[in-house]
Amino acid sequence: MKKAIFAAAAVAALAVPASAQYTSTEGVSVRAGVFFPADTGAQNESDLWMGFGVDYKLPGDRYSYGRRQAAKTYTISADWYGSGNYANMPVLVNVVNRSGESYWSAGAGIGFVRTPIEGGSSTGSKFTFQLSYGREAVRQGRQSFFEARYWGSAESQLRGFGVYAGLRF
Repeated sequence: MKKAIFAAAAVAALAVPASAQYTSTEGVSVRAGVFFPADTGAQNESDLWMGFGVDYKLPGDRYSYGRRQAAKTYTISADWYGSGNYANMPVLVNVVNRSGESYWSAGAGIGFVRTPIEGGSSTGSKFTFQLSYGREAVRQGRQSFFEARYWGSAESQLRGFGVYAGLRF
């Protein structure tokens, strides 16, 4: 647990100064929300887990023009979701496609996982991916967003859905 928090803090600390080099107002995004595990055993721990994360948008938007303006960007993200002896800290590379106030994202990478075993817990790293859909809003100069996210993992106990709210800086 301490390693996961330290790693997430390290990614955030590295991303914030790096975002100062670019003029975009969407360099760093932070989110928090809830996760609903799909696995019955994981639901026995709790059917509602906490989740939070940070994205760093890589420079160089790719634009395409059609009826509506759309943009494709790439991000690096670090998240954490868990409860009790269950936890996953995925570190992913994501592609984000935007159209108006809506966006969808898909990403893949490695998840640092913890699951219960008899007499304790097991830790390791497993393939993890995410698929998400979100909506953005600007209020009082702050860019906020709400998103629904599916988390997939090679560790079947850590699959499920998340609902998040966040801010972009």
